[in-house]
Amino acid sequence: MPPLLEIRGLRLAAGDRILVDGLDLEVGPGEAVGLLGPSGSGKSLTAAAVLGLLPPGVERRSGSIRFAGRELTGLDERSLRPFRGGRIALVFQEAAAAFNPVLRVGAQVAEVIEIHRPEIPRRERREEVLRLLAEVGLDEPERVARSFPHELSGGMLQRCLIAQALAGEPELLLADEPTTALDVTVQARILDLVSSLRARRGLSLLWISHDLGVLARICDRLVVIRDGRRVEEGTVEEVLHRPRAEATRELIAAVPRLRRGGSGGPE
Repeated sequence: MPPLLEIRGLRLAAGDRILVDGLDLEVGPGEAVGLLGPSGSGKSLTAAAVLGLLPPGVERRSGSIRFAGRELTGLDERSLRPFRGGRIALVFQEAAAAFNPVLRVGAQVAEVIEIHRPEIPRRERREEVLRLLAEVGLDEPERVARSFPHELSGGMLQRCLIAQALAGEPELLLADEPTTALDVTVQARILDLVSSLRARRGLSLLWISHDLGVLARICDRLVVIRDGRRVEEGTVEEVLHRPRAEATRELIAAVPRLRRGGSGGPE
């Protein structure tokens, strides 16, 4: 089966500085792939490049990014619109920063439905918002929908952000370290939630993190990068127990539970 997301020879640069250097990466239908690397290794830039959201000063010098067989590089803003927040959804690290602080959460989820699922009549959007909030495990979806972002806890807001990502009925979820700011108990619950959503919806997942323990818990396969270059790729079992690259061994050594041969989940 052909990959859903296929990145070939991606090269990103800021002036004379190469930030991502010839990266190859695939995510198959229904597969969860972890992109692992230390801070500054080019992980988040790779995700941004998929949706044409590179920050000012960073440009793609070469490489191909294909989604479901469609080349995304070179598409104009209008052509990218069905992919951004629709077929491909991005979940950010800081949920509070992703929401408009002066709009109620329900209205912001409804906006995604309006843009990417216009077949849903306006009068039915509210029910769809409540269904999505309930799907991500929020016990009082009506209260949450009426709330402003600052009125919700970090864990609740992260669930709202996942609901917003699901509102466009995506095939691929790009998760850019979305649990890093959460305490370990809430983090574990969010990881379990994403795993169940992936199984129920048949989602493909690209999870970006510097935390091998998190990736070992949620992913099928890992791609390890350092200084913008891929240094290793394999199943979680292969990378965890038979690492070939020194960069991978250093990351494993930084997680005590993995050194002891544990399950790799968050402590």
